[in-house]
Amino acid sequence: MKNKNILIISVIIIVLFTSFLIYNSLYNISGTRNPAFSKIISNVLENGATPEQIDQIVEYINLLENNQKLDAEKILERLNQEFEEQNLSGIVLPKPNVTSDTYRGFYLNDVADMRVVLSNIDKAKQDGFDTVLLQIEMEPKKSLKNGFYVPGEEVYLFYLNAFRKAGFRVILAVGHTSYEIHHQIDILTEKGEYDPEFAKEYLYPQFEPIILEWAEIAEKHDVEAFIPLEEASALLVDPNNQYHDLYPEDRAFMSSWAQDIKQKVREKYSGQLGFATNDGGPNCADQDIREVADICKTGYTGPDFNYTDYEYIFTKVPFLSAFENDQQWFFELVNRFESTKQYMERYESLGVIWYEAGLPVGESVKSEQQNHRTLGENERIYSMEKTFEYADKYNLKGIFFKPSPTQIHEADWNFFRTPSEQVIKDNYAETGTIEPEPLDALWVRLGDNGLRVVQILLSNEMPFDPQYTIDDMMNGSYHELRRRIG
Repeated sequence: MKNKNILIISVIIIVLFTSFLIYNSLYNISGTRNPAFSKIISNVLENGATPEQIDQIVEYINLLENNQKLDAEKILERLNQEFEEQNLSGIVLPKPNVTSDTYRGFYLNDVADMRVVLSNIDKAKQDGFDTVLLQIEMEPKKSLKNGFYVPGEEVYLFYLNAFRKAGFRVILAVGHTSYEIHHQIDILTEKGEYDPEFAKEYLYPQFEPIILEWAEIAEKHDVEAFIPLEEASALLVDPNNQYHDLYPEDRAFMSSWAQDIKQKVREKYSGQLGFATNDGGPNCADQDIREVADICKTGYTGPDFNYTDYEYIFTKVPFLSAFENDQQWFFELVNRFESTKQYMERYESLGVIWYEAGLPVGESVKSEQQNHRTLGENERIYSMEKTFEYADKYNLKGIFFKPSPTQIHEADWNFFRTPSEQVIKDNYAETGTIEPEPLDALWVRLGDNGLRVVQILLSNEMPFDPQYTIDDMMNGSYHELRRRIG
């Protein structure tokens, strides 16, 4: 019996140790951060690099990708001797000299998006883009009740400085992986995905420390604007509500929270503030909508958020491919922008920005999760043209296009090198373009794969990246890439 107990204990220890190794591999506890490379890239971002140094960095990354560590280390050692001590948190680059009063932007809500644009920085400039909205993704610590953190902060600082060095204006937003959080709410509360009281009690208070930390970073870098929480109201929305709008008691909470977080952020950040929420609100004056939209039956009469002392509303509008026909899409565009127009009339200094513009192309990896239809190229061009038409009609302060590569749950939004890109160029480039910088060549030559390696070398933790599944992180390409580099 004693031997049997010893055997059971031994098995338990082995299982726990194996679980630790898997956890360690998944969450990068031991990590592959390379301080020497971090020093080099920090110096390069701050002071630039010679063509020879760019060649060496590209060669170093290529050697690591091909598992030639010894040759790579020789290059790293030579480069390391050419630079002074520096780190990413110590860099503060000057604001670019962009004088446009509207934003011609990218909405980059994860590091996969950031890689796409930085590796195409030459094309982005030729198309007339001048601003990036970088979203910093929070993730829960094991359980939603244990708080949140930002994995891979160094990676976000890298992209902030890389885009600033390239001459782009930068807007920072703090974001959350809402679909993961909704799933955990379902598990924790057994009430299904919709439980706004849980979100109010546990989630929004736990978001605050991270919001305020990044407000300080926004102030340090003097960014164009700061968004305390992207899709701030998403965790209060009933997924079964056809119009995905808030019920009155949740609207009151969100409006109050917007003012409360504003006061706290203002102690850290003195620049322009934006609030990002899907606050379109159905047009309850329309009889057809009034009959089907539950919120119209609760006394909701129109826009009622308190945006006092905010400079911008960042609003999302569903893309054309989410509707059966373009008339339904136009109806939603008018509905959304008429709502924001009322806010602009109420708050004279308030500007409206359309973010996550664009549309997915083709089939997603998991087509059963796809929430849109596939559009032909002419329809995609038409959609882009109408996006600019409505932005002009409603005097928007900017459009931020989403350029996401193909993800597990969603199709490709990347419009680079497609006919749709020309529509953007025709509208943006006519007002001027950002001048090329010598360092642009480094990011273009590294490409998407090379920038993945850069991320791994800069941080022991992996930022949220929808191109990787959990299985892929543990057993697939990410795990293999980590093994080659580490």
